[in-house]
Amino acid sequence: MTVVERNIERLKNQVETLVTVRDDLQLQVDEAEKNREIINNAVESWINRVTVVTAETERLIAAAKNGEIINSAIKSWTNRVTAIAAKARTERIIDNSEEVENDYWENWNRKLLLWKKAQGIQVVIDVLLSTRTFHRVSHPAPVVGIVSIVLTGNFEFNSQMSTVKEVMDTLRDDEINIIGICGMGGIGKTTIVKDVAIRANNENLFDEIIMAVVSHSPDLWNIQGQVAANLGFRLGKETLFGRATRLRQRLANGKRILLVLDDFWEWLDLQAIGIPFWGENKG
Repeated sequence: MTVVERNIERLKNQVETLVTVRDDLQLQVDEAEKNREIINNAVESWINRVTVVTAETERLIAAAKNGEIINSAIKSWTNRVTAIAAKARTERIIDNSEEVENDYWENWNRKLLLWKKAQGIQVVIDVLLSTRTFHRVSHPAPVVGIVSIVLTGNFEFNSQMSTVKEVMDTLRDDEINIIGICGMGGIGKTTIVKDVAIRANNENLFDEIIMAVVSHSPDLWNIQGQVAANLGFRLGKETLFGRATRLRQRLANGKRILLVLDDFWEWLDLQAIGIPFWGENKG
């Protein structure tokens, strides 16, 4: 096997490794995009570079095969000289020998060019293989359209109606995706959100209105079950992630959905539950 042949074979093996890693990484990218996350620039750049170098390697291999460069130029030159010597006159041998020698150097130059190109691609492949591990492929999209309404003590009826109106006005704003009603326990937040849900339903602001109770100690499994039950379907006993995926698909079906989470005391990972909060749906 010639040096060029060995280089080409090595390139083929390493490109196969690159393609396998790229395909696995692309699966993670596809899943992140389903969750409307933003793909990290380094990941996108790496995948694109692998695609380019793969195409370059394929062209290089095709050029080697089509031009028969992998075959030894020396062997070709020797065979042609032998054939000429067997049937031609002495002066003709000299002329044809010069012609064959020119062919030899032409083949040799093509072979050298191929080797240099293979070396260049090899450098790129080595870099890609050394940088193929990523801590994360994506990050959550920035949340836009969040409104927080803070309730204070001595909450009277007029104040409650004013808050309900404020929430209703906010719900009509397509640029707002999340509304937070904050205040001390027992001040009437649950009453407000129930009133808002009834009014939103009467005004047909949403296609579906559902409610779930979070509680002091959030149980993601239980919250998923509440949301699914209100949507009219049942989640199985698969993993939390699997249930979140199914719930996310149902919530992101293009309908306008108002999801009310009551008794909210601390930070909650909505995506872990399967609740999208990007601006694709109104809700």
